[in-house]
Amino acid sequence: MGQKVFDSGRNGFYRDTVRDFDIVFKDKQTFMGSSHYHPYFEICCVKNGQCRIFVEHKLFVVREGEIVILPPSTLHRNQYEQKSPAERINLSFTREFIEPVLNCIMPDFLEKVMVLGKSGFCGSERERFFGLLDLLLRERQKGDFYGEMKVYGLLLSLFSMIGENCLNAKNGKNGENAESSESVWKEEPLDPAAAGVQEAAKFIFENYADRITLEKAAEVAGMCPTYFSRKFSEVTGYGFKEYLTNVRLKHSQEMLVSGTLTVTQIAFACGFGDANYFGDAFRKHTGCSPREFRKKWKK
Repeated sequence: MGQKVFDSGRNGFYRDTVRDFDIVFKDKQTFMGSSHYHPYFEICCVKNGQCRIFVEHKLFVVREGEIVILPPSTLHRNQYEQKSPAERINLSFTREFIEPVLNCIMPDFLEKVMVLGKSGFCGSERERFFGLLDLLLRERQKGDFYGEMKVYGLLLSLFSMIGENCLNAKNGKNGENAESSESVWKEEPLDPAAAGVQEAAKFIFENYADRITLEKAAEVAGMCPTYFSRKFSEVTGYGFKEYLTNVRLKHSQEMLVSGTLTVTQIAFACGFGDANYFGDAFRKHTGCSPREFRKKWKK
């Protein structure tokens, strides 16, 4: 099923070849991914090594046995460690693919569980979880007569494990309060500099329509501008201005698709002080003008 996906590394929107459901094993990568988002759910599962995923305004350091859930239309960029490259399995599915099955069991599962966040599995639970993923990979490749039935069964088993993890976390059974040390998973806090950068990114993400300077963002992070600029790039994979522009452009794309405002009105609503500058930045980022984008998307 072709879907429209934005990937800055591919110069804008393209027709993705991802089907309603897909699962892909990705061997040890060491290069940085491009910023992108897509209209389907994605679960990034790190089997070995570790990677960093900067999602909208939040940094996730994803280690062995941990997963990150990415809902549709979530801007993210992956960064890979040179010393400990990630070996991961990416699971993706559309709402249309999974909802008919979930509606018979737990209609609100996607809204309650498949939300942006990180979780993890330890001990025998980790072995079981990644064992299910390996089975899904094999079934995806086989494509036999009963393959789809097996895929749905394995997905439901994975979903139940993820759902139980979320429930245990809410009930205080993860981390120090876990009933069994074998199943303990506790998220490690960010170091102070990374936490400061994350606060600044959140400020930018929530106030993108305002005039935001490097000095103001550095003040939010509690750093001097020079140090902040270096740490921001190191933590997020973006330059400060690049990130601010990415956030503004993502919101402008949403407004072009769903709203009735003119291109000039959208430019000012998204924090661009000049409509011509907005047009130039949009074309450089997506490969087409705002008006061309609106026509393409609505075809």
